[in-house]
Amino acid sequence: AWASLYKALTITPDANGDQINIKGTQAYDSPSPVPSFAWELSDYGTPTQHAPLIIRGYTSTAIDGGIATISEGNHGITFGGSEVNLVHVADVLFNGDSGLNQHFHESLGIGCSFHRCRFRGTGTTALIQLDAETSIFFQDCLFEKYTYAVRAMGHSDLHFSNCVFRRNNGSSSVGNSYGGIFGDGSKSKIYVHRCIFDSNT
Repeated sequence: AWASLYKALTITPDANGDQINIKGTQAYDSPSPVPSFAWELSDYGTPTQHAPLIIRGYTSTAIDGGIATISEGNHGITFGGSEVNLVHVADVLFNGDSGLNQHFHESLGIGCSFHRCRFRGTGTTALIQLDAETSIFFQDCLFEKYTYAVRAMGHSDLHFSNCVFRRNNGSSSVGNSYGGIFGDGSKSKIYVHRCIFDSNT
């Protein structure tokens, strides 16, 4: 096993795709010079439909349903850089601090998904800001304490199923927003199915 997410993302991709299993807390660990974001998903390569990249948390043994934590380590962006398609994330807590602007900034493309993930902000951050063409599915996720949890701009196609939005301050955003979801209105499409909005302003 490797000790760092940076090392895992720079492996040679397998022809059938790869799964990175994360235990405990993974904080920024890549070498100097320090970039404006902690990690770049495109360091891995180019996932395809038949060879996706899966990032999954665990507690004791792989795929046990336990939650791992990814922290950006005081960077403004957790994952940035080039857009990457077909990245699937499960059982991960994305933990923000006062220096965080976005967990994902223009780094997710078509066919990405999040399952049973938790996204924790600080009241002044955004989970995801997307300005490129994207298609992302969220299932059984929790979004908590963001200025806007998800900011969809450009040609974004976002689906939320059985998610919870709690204590987000979506009304402070300019544009069409509700409970932490922000869209530019003319290009982005946002679908919300069986979700709970709790104590958002």
